[in-house]
Amino acid sequence: EEFIKGIGTKKKTIFVLSAGNGLGKTAAAMNLVANIVFGPQNTWFKYPLFEKWPYPKRIRIVTESKNVEEIGAIDQEIKAWWPAGRYKGFKDGKNFICRYEIDGGWVMDKMTYEQEEKEFESSTLGLVIFDEPPPRQILNACRARLRMGGFMVVFMTPLAGAGWMFDEIIDNPSEDTLVVYGDTEDACKVHGVRGHLEHENIEKIFASMDPDERIARKEGRPLQSLSSIF
Repeated sequence: EEFIKGIGTKKKTIFVLSAGNGLGKTAAAMNLVANIVFGPQNTWFKYPLFEKWPYPKRIRIVTESKNVEEIGAIDQEIKAWWPAGRYKGFKDGKNFICRYEIDGGWVMDKMTYEQEEKEFESSTLGLVIFDEPPPRQILNACRARLRMGGFMVVFMTPLAGAGWMFDEIIDNPSEDTLVVYGDTEDACKVHGVRGHLEHENIEKIFASMDPDERIARKEGRPLQSLSSIF
């Protein structure tokens, strides 16, 4: 709720949801897109940015290779939340859907962190979504595509590879950034708000986990110093 409001009122240019496993980050990402391209779908998205989009109608989502397949989280959440019949997916010679054409002249492309950096150096974008922490070079290449205005959103569980983001973006006072942290317990049916996870399942998942890893996987807090020598 806090994160949606921050984006909807558009007070920052980089938005980061750093959250534990199971909180619903990918579902949030695809709901974000749906409420931008189709307009507010419910009262939670009744904010100016969703009611009148002022940037190019071009979206890019970048994720890990395992998530781009049709059985991956992104396509599954698209099918769950986007109105049927109002979008089409195209593979364009790849083995996964890499481009979506959406009613109203919208285009969203889907890329992976394994692609060559030069592949990110094209198109004028209005919104970039990173599913899990991006490499520095890819984030910067995508940032340069926002030349007509827009913003970036990062949905992540801060495991290995996220340290540079905390050092250079999240903890950098010169960056125009909103960061919201989410604990898996926030999604608990008993202890959370509008939760969807059973408390006993949450306890089982994290009971035997290393305490340091638990901080990242449950609380969404940074793990960048783990196994480092200073």
